Amino acid sequence: MKTGRSEFITESPEETKKLAANLAKSIKPPKIVALYGDLGAGKTTFVRGFAEGLGVKGVRSPSFTLINEYTNSVKIYHVDLYRVEDPGELYPAGFYEIIKDKNAFILIEWPEKIQQVVKFDILVYISHLNEFSRKLVIEIP
Repeated sequence: MKTGRSEFITESPEETKKLAANLAKSIKPPKIVALYGDLGAGKTTFVRGFAEGLGVKGVRSPSFTLINEYTNSVKIYHVDLYRVEDPGELYPAGFYEIIKDKNAFILIEWPEKIQQVVKFDILVYISHLNEFSRKLVIEIP
């Protein structure tokens, strides 16, 4: 994908996953992807689709573990900062080391908690339209 902003409407979780899979196939690591959206907006669904686009199955939310790592042809780190109060809490989890990994995609839920200390390559904004439909805005600065 080129620098710019694109908007999409998906009508189901499957469509959201397909959009994310297409994004994953169109970019190369390293990339840090910021996922913005309310609880239940579909951030983890997006990560599942992204991972499936790269041949990785079984993605789970890292709400309690903070970081999940998946490896296939590339590494994918799925980071959930919902419970993080201070960016300093991320040192023991190894977060600041993984963001330097040149062979990885890092997808971060609740990125607003660290946006002062991490530069994101792709911004994804997900919002509810109704129970199944979502509006996704993807920005590449």
